[in-house]
Amino acid sequence: MMNVTKFSEEAVRLNVSIQDVRSIYEKSLSDGKIKGLIVPKKDEIIRFSDEEIDVLATKLDAGKVSLGILTTELNLMPYQVRTIFDYLLKKNKINGVLTDDDIFISNSVLRKEIINEAEKNESIDAHVLSSKLTTTEKSINSIMDNLSYQILSSVSTYSKIGFADLAREANLPENVTKLFLKKLIQDEKLVGQLDMVNNVLTLEKVKPSSRPIEDNQSTLYSRPLSNPPSDAWYIVPLFFGFLGGLISYFIVDNDDHGKAVNLFWFGVIMSVIDALIAWAYWSWVMSLFHFI
Repeated sequence: MMNVTKFSEEAVRLNVSIQDVRSIYEKSLSDGKIKGLIVPKKDEIIRFSDEEIDVLATKLDAGKVSLGILTTELNLMPYQVRTIFDYLLKKNKINGVLTDDDIFISNSVLRKEIINEAEKNESIDAHVLSSKLTTTEKSINSIMDNLSYQILSSVSTYSKIGFADLAREANLPENVTKLFLKKLIQDEKLVGQLDMVNNVLTLEKVKPSSRPIEDNQSTLYSRPLSNPPSDAWYIVPLFFGFLGGLISYFIVDNDDHGKAVNLFWFGVIMSVIDALIAWAYWSWVMSLFHFI
């Protein structure tokens, strides 16, 4: 089972500094003695085995997975799960989309969703699909470009071919093949005539096309895996002092531990400043009474 070790706790146990603990874990990871991830901006490490990470990657690649459910199953915080997502992406163990609803959809499942939508409709629009699947147009277009390439590769050796035969060649439903043929002709990626009565494509020319590159991190992610907390949080301790700093710390800590600590101490400092100003003011008031 994945577990998290906080460097501060280890530092107390070993009677060393937090930086010493970090250095020990970094060396152990580098030497391959342990498996895990040091969480950026957090003084902690997530430990796991190769088997655990492979099981998780298989689960993510199989369908739609809720980030909320996953955090409960793994007994981790959301930012820790997102750190693992980053790791899996960099290792090319998963490819997919984290939607605005915090649902991870693998490329294979997203592809099926797009094909299903194309099969049910006479046209396909990336903007409409992105709203329906709560992901970006860029991620939808990436999959659609690959489907288009799949058809172009299948049709390039023919001068005339039936829609059903082409669908079998491209391994796509016939309705989807028709829809993408229309789109390819409209986009001038191939030149030909569609005989909708006899369901035949007469091909005149196919424009050279290279396989689209799937960017499994920057292209297919609907938003950054972690959103840094806004500097506007400093307003809370500015006006509410220590209490504001404490509240800000607990809210921001999950996303940026360093900023959370800064907010807390900023609240403490503001409370001290407020206390000094109040003391100076009342001292001045009392001095006036003394002269009277």
